[in-house]
Amino acid sequence: MLRSLLHTLISSVAKMTVQSPKVRFQAFVSFGATHHQKLYGFSAYCHVTLSCSAASAGILPLLASGVFTNGMAPTMIFDKHAHYSMNHIKAACADETDVMTLNHNDMDQLETLCKSHKKIAYVADGVYSMGGVADMESLIYLKEKYGMFLYLDDSHAITALGANGMGHVRSWLPCQDDSTIVVASLGKAFGAGGGMAMLGSEQQKKLIYRYGGPSNWSQSLNAAAIGAGRASIALHRTGEIDELQKKLQRNIQRFDSLIVTDQIGSYSPIRLIRCPGANVANHIAAELSNNGFFTSAVFFPVVAQNKPAIRITFRADMSAGLIDEFCARVKRFLGTTELASHTAQYQLP
Repeated sequence: MLRSLLHTLISSVAKMTVQSPKVRFQAFVSFGATHHQKLYGFSAYCHVTLSCSAASAGILPLLASGVFTNGMAPTMIFDKHAHYSMNHIKAACADETDVMTLNHNDMDQLETLCKSHKKIAYVADGVYSMGGVADMESLIYLKEKYGMFLYLDDSHAITALGANGMGHVRSWLPCQDDSTIVVASLGKAFGAGGGMAMLGSEQQKKLIYRYGGPSNWSQSLNAAAIGAGRASIALHRTGEIDELQKKLQRNIQRFDSLIVTDQIGSYSPIRLIRCPGANVANHIAAELSNNGFFTSAVFFPVVAQNKPAIRITFRADMSAGLIDEFCARVKRFLGTTELASHTAQYQLP
């Protein structure tokens, strides 16, 4: 997969002889336009942006204004664990409508709000960066019963999950409509660069081109990112992605059999190993790094207070031996010196 991406990336750099700084509604280089068209393989009207963050910065204020909901400004409900790339747009949304924060995945409270408000737009992740997934079954129920609008970031699921890499959200909503917008990064499992918004109609795309601000600003995707993206799209049309997904899930299951976390059993490729303190999390992350394992120490405000952890992500190309070695080192670090009294809370078998 990597070899194919690199080959197309290099070829694209050689072929693309012009890079325009023009805003896209003024001029659109045909090479980039072709990239847009090829992304329609995700069975949606796709709008490519410099990043997923840029997509949300441009689209969320439009959603708050009522542009996508027939002129009725919806009450914007953000999941408490929604990614920062969406959370930091709350102030801009509040210029247009009421904004509220919902306890994580609290579907009962969300239904109560649907009953008491004329129009709700729910903003959340498909697969959360700190583990866990959106309750898509409940969200679809609320969408169909109350006409709730869904704005979901599926950056951590595109390519890694779903048939042909469709992700978590689109696995539940294969036929996208005008009341759902899904955004995603093309720089994670997709293996390229930039971001995209999957839309329900060409009209939504035209509105974003016209009024989307940050999602349209003058710098466009460079040739390398477009080339890698086109190679990745081609791979999504083969069976290779599905085979890589199976390997990824086997690796996740192997880890779950060795270390128990709050995310056990989830098909999300993200796990958090809880630690008794931020200093401990930093210490373990440093020790793992010194032994060739890159992880992230996460603590408040990235996660809730008093819940520091080591964040790990999985790849399809990890060997069983590598996962076994990693888990053994984690157990050893958790069981040594000042950490010995804390190992019980990890439920290590």
